[in-house]
Amino acid sequence: IDEIRDLREKVKFLPANSRHKIYIIDEVHMLTEPAFNALLKTLEEPPAHIIFIFATTDPHRIPPTILSRTQRFSFRRIPPSVITEALVKLIEQEGIEVEKGVLSLIARSSEGSLRDSQGMLDQLIAYSGEGKITTEEAFEVLGIVKQERLKGFTRIIAQQDARGALKLVEEFVDQGGDLFQLVSSLVGFFRDLFMVTSLGKETESLVDLSKEEIDDLKREGEGFGPSEIIGIIEELVKLSQEMKQSSYPRLLLEISLIRLSKRRESPQLEEIYKEIMALESRLKGEVMPSPSSPEFHHLEIIPQLDIEEVRSAWPKIIREIKKRKPSLGSCLEQGELMEVENGAVFIGFKQDSIFQRESCEKAQELIRKEMKGILGQDLKIKTILLKQEEGGPMKVPHPEREDDLDTLLEMEPMVKKALEIFEGKIFRDRTAETG
Repeated sequence: IDEIRDLREKVKFLPANSRHKIYIIDEVHMLTEPAFNALLKTLEEPPAHIIFIFATTDPHRIPPTILSRTQRFSFRRIPPSVITEALVKLIEQEGIEVEKGVLSLIARSSEGSLRDSQGMLDQLIAYSGEGKITTEEAFEVLGIVKQERLKGFTRIIAQQDARGALKLVEEFVDQGGDLFQLVSSLVGFFRDLFMVTSLGKETESLVDLSKEEIDDLKREGEGFGPSEIIGIIEELVKLSQEMKQSSYPRLLLEISLIRLSKRRESPQLEEIYKEIMALESRLKGEVMPSPSSPEFHHLEIIPQLDIEEVRSAWPKIIREIKKRKPSLGSCLEQGELMEVENGAVFIGFKQDSIFQRESCEKAQELIRKEMKGILGQDLKIKTILLKQEEGGPMKVPHPEREDDLDTLLEMEPMVKKALEIFEGKIFRDRTAETG
């Protein structure tokens, strides 16, 4: 308040050499209410030679009586290219040697503030002494996470390699990295990844990247869908908030990375939503049978795929599975496509490929999902061990009739419903077998 009163006295005097006196008050929202009231009288009847400039980052905290007597100018962030040009002029004037890419790195880290970028450059000059400023020094001094490290985490998540993710965290911590900066950088990286993979030509105006960097980022995003990237960003943002309030930020990061690495093993939200909507539409269209006039439903016969159709698509199915889970794709390559019968695909494995067979058994849902996307039908997976006779070829054990019947029932939900409504049972026709 005393400084404002002193200011009110000084504004009365005319400038000595200029037409105007300019007073700049930075962070004006920090003034107290009595100080604003003292300044208000001057603002109501300002001398012709006085110009006030109020700078603030929180305009909503300035009293309405002050705002109503001012003109507002919102300063935009300075584009990285403009900041880079300003820094180039600065180092040329000072005769400072800088590696290619350092100034661009500073410009992006300053987030549109020329003052901050100059402060970062000063830090690097002080750190490097009289030597040349290197990119390595810029990463170290500014605490920026390298792009290659971010790409490493991205690939690990795409490959669903939880163990690899934990190793990367351990290496990052051992090198003195800041976990909070890592999560923040990952959020920004996946944001850019979403932009370049989803928006096409509109990308350049939304990300501060060169054309080469955009093309490189598109290649990194080939293993993700738009909804996957959004889910990863939401998980990382939530993690960032939780880490600030936790005494165990590393543990939270590791748990989150494991969850992201295993996300494809759980049903996706979109798939669950589609299933619910399909179920609701079926329920709305159904009419419950009455005792007097039971309603009969005709079963829709789904055309059976033959072995040649599945065999021709089999290499593509394995390629798609490898993108999601490379180890599973390798296991499938050890098997042999044997036959397609009653809505089930039979895959044979040699006697020494028991591990590969068990791996395929555990990951049936993923295999069925990829097969349905390519073949258009939801087929079951049956794995069998091939029998080797002395001096003879491998023999395929033919599935029993009971297995065929179970498979048929699982593929025909209307049969199940009929059994539930009429409390019926299915009996085998023994006379047909003996006759």
